[in-house]
Amino acid sequence: MLWQNTQAEEIAVPSVAGRPIEETYERLIKLGWTVEERYERRDGTVEGQLLGTDPPAGSFYETDQSVAIIISLGPTRVEIPSEIQGTTLEEATQLIEEVGLAVGQVTSTYSEEIAEGFVIGSLALSEDLPRGSSVDLEISDGPPPRIIPEGLVGQEVAEVQNVLAALGLNLEIVEEYSSEVEAGLVSSISPQEQSEVNFGSTVVIGISLGLMPRPVPDVIGLDVVSAEMRLQSAGFLVIAVNGTESGVVTAQTPIAGEMAIPNDTIELVTE
Repeated sequence: MLWQNTQAEEIAVPSVAGRPIEETYERLIKLGWTVEERYERRDGTVEGQLLGTDPPAGSFYETDQSVAIIISLGPTRVEIPSEIQGTTLEEATQLIEEVGLAVGQVTSTYSEEIAEGFVIGSLALSEDLPRGSSVDLEISDGPPPRIIPEGLVGQEVAEVQNVLAALGLNLEIVEEYSSEVEAGLVSSISPQEQSEVNFGSTVVIGISLGLMPRPVPDVIGLDVVSAEMRLQSAGFLVIAVNGTESGVVTAQTPIAGEMAIPNDTIELVTE
């Protein structure tokens, strides 16, 4: 009786690290093994790179068994530090490099929340990246410019103050005479309404003191018509005559040279 040796042959597993995957498949199958794939991350490698086998190269292994080829998924992934938000670029760079990443492209944009010159965050689409990757950062230019709204002239001072403060603008108040806006209301805005200004800029608002006082001209000795013409040319339009309209002015209130505003009443006494 003949006995057949059924023990499988053992041969050395070849080194396949760095070889093309398709070529490795063909080689291992020809040697008598079936092939399965296994994936892992390993620093210093690129995705798709063939890292080796299990059993490892040089091991003697029975044919008719399964040999796993180990394929890289690329470097290990590390989380982008969340604490970079609100830091300086130098501080963010240090935090990023500490976890094995590098700073990539740096761009800037406006931000209402992050002060000018500080990091808004990363532009990465995920919270983690392969070790050694570059992290693109966004730096704040501060809040965007503001537009001074229309309709502030003629409003109460407190209302205008609230509007400008809500826009992040500073306020300086000056007093000025105005022939168009009643006393106590906002008579002017500088820069003017609809102007674009930087966040934190100072806007000067004028507060109306009303009409500018002016000296009352001397009309004593003039007839009523001549006296009224002189007063009107000086800007005084409210004139009251006590006495005959055909007489001569013998007294006036306010007296000549006294300061009055145009809408004050000028009283004339005639004889």
